[in-house]
Amino acid sequence: MICRVAAANGHRPIGVDHAFDGDLKIPKAGDHSLPQWLEAWKPDVVIPGMIEEMWAVEKAGLPSVPFNMRAVEICRSKTKMAVQFDKHQVPSPKWGQDAWDAKRIVIKPDDGRGSRDVFYCRSLTAATAAIDLIGPANGGPFIQAHAEGVEFNTEGFANDEHELVCMVAYERRRTLGGLTIEGVSRFHPNIADAAGRAVKACRVIGPHNVQGFITPAGKVTITEVNPRMSPSIAMAERCGIPVFAHSIDVATGADMPKPPAGGVVWPDGVRYRRTVVENWDTVDA
Repeated sequence: MICRVAAANGHRPIGVDHAFDGDLKIPKAGDHSLPQWLEAWKPDVVIPGMIEEMWAVEKAGLPSVPFNMRAVEICRSKTKMAVQFDKHQVPSPKWGQDAWDAKRIVIKPDDGRGSRDVFYCRSLTAATAAIDLIGPANGGPFIQAHAEGVEFNTEGFANDEHELVCMVAYERRRTLGGLTIEGVSRFHPNIADAAGRAVKACRVIGPHNVQGFITPAGKVTITEVNPRMSPSIAMAERCGIPVFAHSIDVATGADMPKPPAGGVVWPDGVRYRRTVVENWDTVDA
């Protein structure tokens, strides 16, 4: 989706995991040869989507959409992120020992990614089994109370003062493998306030997404921040929110934008649907 948004904005994108160059497959993010490939391509802008890509881009000194490695280090650890949430009064679920009295408990790897190895437990027996399944890998298990309400994601852009410049929030109506395949934008000032607190707490710069829940009464709970551009950038484009434009402008030398005087707003009720189909074909060299 990021490549499609880039193409729609007049750029010529290269998808690292899906393109071919002659007889050689372009390496994936975890491949140590990625910096050499990026230097050989000499791209105008790199849009890293994983931590390994951010490390590679920073090491090679390549032009990229803005990001803050400090934020990356905070957000890759659920424990570090929860500590920052508590410190900066971000509305978030109870975690660690404080979460055990919740009706439902979420167990996931502290250094986990996406929806992999995430367990929703309704009993202490199930939670204990989930902890044993996760084990010491990926930082060990992170324990969190399940948040109440409707799940939402945001796509936004933060400047170098960690201020929200623009964003859109949308309810996640249907998901597949952790990806939102159907959603609808929802405006609520409490989402904007909570997301702004979370972004500042985690020292985020540039494109990012925030995950959380909102109840019918408007109570917001933030569960996670990801300091990177995600495929749901298409929702921001659909709503006319310039997350992608700000990212590319800053990457190519423009000054960091300032937040709007009246706070961030976005249209309500815009629907988003994504069709996920895996196509396998041969490509002539």
